[in-house]
Amino acid sequence: MATQQLLIRLPEDLAPRLKRRVPARASSAFVQRLLEQALPADEVEDDPPPIVVATPSAGAHSVAACDQVRAVDKGRLSRFSGQLAAGDLQAIEAGVRTVLDL
Repeated sequence: MATQQLLIRLPEDLAPRLKRRVPARASSAFVQRLLEQALPADEVEDDPPPIVVATPSAGAHSVAACDQVRAVDKGRLSRFSGQLAAGDLQAIEAGVRTVLDL
């Protein structure tokens, strides 16, 4: 396990008690045990799967990746690609709301 050095400031009355009761070579392990008892373990979550919504009105195998939304200026759009059905747009909106936690 990799370690990281931290500077901890203790109250003036507590530092001498720590030095008297815990040998210097054992102070890191002592503090580690205290912190492990006092702090709950982080729940490590894998990255959530991408939110992919089927858009059958755009083609049989078309999907919208709702976690890959980008802003594009209208002036950069050069041609009409097609139109999505209202149900597909609602599904995409729901997916984007999920991604943005709205």
